Amino acid sequence: MPTTVLMSDFDLPTRSASGFLLRYIAPRVEPVQLFSMLVRRTPFRLSAPQSDVIIGVGHGDADAFTGHNEAQILEVGRYDPREVEGKVIKLISCQTGVKLGPDLIGNGAASFAGYKDDYLWIMDADLASTPWADKEFAGKCLMPVIDGLNALLDGKTSKEAFDIELAP
Repeated sequence: MPTTVLMSDFDLPTRSASGFLLRYIAPRVEPVQLFSMLVRRTPFRLSAPQSDVIIGVGHGDADAFTGHNEAQILEVGRYDPREVEGKVIKLISCQTGVKLGPDLIGNGAASFAGYKDDYLWIMDADLASTPWADKEFAGKCLMPVIDGLNALLDGKTSKEAFDIELAP
């Protein structure tokens, strides 16, 4: 299924999470992977309407999801609903489930998965260039997310993917 993957990598947390997506998600999706400096509003605006699924790694708050160097990607009331209409959206970022997620659904997204609180994990900074090798710390927090995303890409529903992410 056509997927847009946004992978910010400008600081340690985004580099860690994006590393997991690069390793386990990016090889199996197309047409668009926005990485590093391409995780900005204009490339997203051009690619999102072509996708069925949007997966994003970045920073967030209650109203917004940001990309490279905290460039605004999606902000409540400041995007074209065509970018999200009918899309399955998963944002790996803090607090986007508070206001942004409901706004995306209100503007036609088929589903949204995100977090209402800060999404934190411990990571080994010595493994920043190969974060997936950090099985003891980052892997314990990020692999359930990866498992849920893979289930979604395998055709599971958003609810089924969410249940897989939460499974012990």
